[in-house]
This record gives sequence, structure tokens and C-alpha cells, in this order.
Amino acid sequence: MNFPQDALILGGDHLGPNRWQNLPAAQAMANADDLIKSYVAAGFKKIHLDCSMSCQDDPIP
Repeated sequence: MNFPQDALILGGDHLGPNRWQNLPAAQAMANADDLIKSYVAAGFKKIHLDCSMSCQDDPIP
């Protein structure tokens, strides 16, 4: 495929504690913070944050 790499925009979708819902909220959010920092450091430009899910010690909505 012949596509100019400078026209490519990398993005992360629904980044947040979803992967760590089985952990207490503080730990899940700390992990999510590290994940988001990694995405930004890797050059991702479009970042969609989503922290709408309940974690282990959150009341279930």
C-alpha cells in the first residue's frame, strides 16, 4: 500500500481502567494513567479517554 506516513494519525480509543476493572479504582486508574502516558510518548495524537466503567471497589451504577 502506498500511503504517505506523515498523513497517518495514530489514536487510542476508550483508554482508561477498562482492562483493570477487577482492581480497586485507585490502582486501575494508576494503570490507566501509565497506559495513556505510553500512548502519548509513542506518538499517538488522537486520545479518547473513557473512565465510565466501575472498578472493584466502586458502587455499581
